[in-house]
This record gives sequence, C-alpha cells and structure tokens, in this order.
Amino acid sequence: MRNWFRICWGETVKQKQNYFNSPMTYVTSLVWPLLNCIMAYYTYSAFDISRLVKYGISSKKELLIFIFTGLLVYNSFWLMIQSALYIQNERENGTIEIVFLTPCSRLALVYGRALGSIIQNIWMFICFCAVLLLVGSNSIHLIDLLLGYVILLVSAVVWGGFINSIFLVSRDVDFWFNLCDCPMDLLSGTKIPIAAFPRWLGWASFVFPLTYCLIAIRDIFSSHRVQYMNLLYLGICLVVVIIITKVILCLAEKLNRKTGDLQLY
Repeated sequence: MRNWFRICWGETVKQKQNYFNSPMTYVTSLVWPLLNCIMAYYTYSAFDISRLVKYGISSKKELLIFIFTGLLVYNSFWLMIQSALYIQNERENGTIEIVFLTPCSRLALVYGRALGSIIQNIWMFICFCAVLLLVGSNSIHLIDLLLGYVILLVSAVVWGGFINSIFLVSRDVDFWFNLCDCPMDLLSGTKIPIAAFPRWLGWASFVFPLTYCLIAIRDIFSSHRVQYMNLLYLGICLVVVIIITKVILCLAEKLNRKTGDLQLY
C-alpha cells in the first residue's frame, strides 16, 4: 500500500512540473468558468426568477449560489478531462508505452495523473469559495468548506482516473471527450436544475458522480448541512466507477500481453 501511494504521488508531482506553469491552465481554471458564470446568471436574469421557486431557487442570491457551485464542481471535473487529454501528447511522442512497461500499479498511475491536476488548482477552489461566501451566508464554517473540498477532491479524482483509463487505451479521443463531457454538463445540474428535466432524463443524470457531488456541495452552501444519504449514494457511484476503471486497465493490459497492441478500442 505504501508503494501504491508513492507511485500515485510521484505521478502527481510529474503532472505538476509538466503542466502547472502553462498559461492555458489559468485560462481554463478561472477565466472560462467566470465567463460561463456571468453568461448563465444574465441568461436567467433575463426572465422572471420567481418561476424558479419550484426548483428551490427563490432569490438572486440563491441563483448565484446555484450557478457558482455548479460551475465550480463542473470545472473541477473538466480539469480531469483536460489531464487525460495530455495522454494524447504522450501518444504522439511515443512515450505512452512507458505506462505499461513500468512495474507499478496502473491504477495508481491514472489516479496520480488526476490528483496532480486537481491539487494544482486549489487556488481556483478558494477563489470560488470566496465569491460564494460573499454572495451567500457567512455562517458557513471552515469545517464545512473543508468537507466540501474533500468531497470534490475524491469525486473528481475517481472520475479523472476513469477518464484517464479510457484515453490511455483509445485513439478516438474526440469521441470519448464528447461522450463523457457534453452529457455530464447537460444532465448533472450544473446550469439547469435536474427537476426541470423529464423524468427519464432525470434518472439518466444520476449515472454521473458529478450529480451527487453537486447535491452535497449545494447543501453545504445553501442549507449548511449535508444529507448523509446523498453521501452514501455518491460513495456507491464512486465505487462502481473505480471497479469499471480497474476492469478497463486489466483488459487493456491483457490485450497488450496477447497481441502487443496497446489499443483496446
């Protein structure tokens, strides 16, 4: 277990050294999310906000909390997809085979990649939380913020490991990017309340860990409490994602041993 964490942390440090100083990191972590927040807020403000009461939004302050929490959590999950996209660079440089040649846990490697991306953006989480505290209630305790970050960190890293495992064994990056990102953004309640969807779409939204993560964090900033049943559902969803990630990596390595080809799909 100690070696597992050492491998994970080593990959985290590598990600930080390779990509932390990139200007694109700051643009995708802060500039784009803020522009999306402004766009979403003024889109809602153009209509009668009182109609949102049935979705639990009864004031402009609650609307701001809804939009900012949605984009904070979604952007953290988007960073996981961005970290997986770096695998394409390794594929083009001919260094992706190192992942399968190293005598270490593949699961530790993919989670290390995801962890490196989310840790280096702690400042982004702090900026969003500062805005949420200004527009929301100042009665939120530090322990609640820490709990929210832990929930976000664990959920995003598990999702990032899953995305990294897919991108590791597939050349069709654009297909998987569109399949994993667009439905998640639409269905998880980042900009549109889940209750506004038809029932069949509402059920589809609970496939994504982002949905449960958003519910928990919005509980912290809106009602200052966490529903433990939601955390249970989130835990079950994350366990399923971990199992799928492990299966993908095992199938890819088994295929590699048999055919010498790193491509599963």
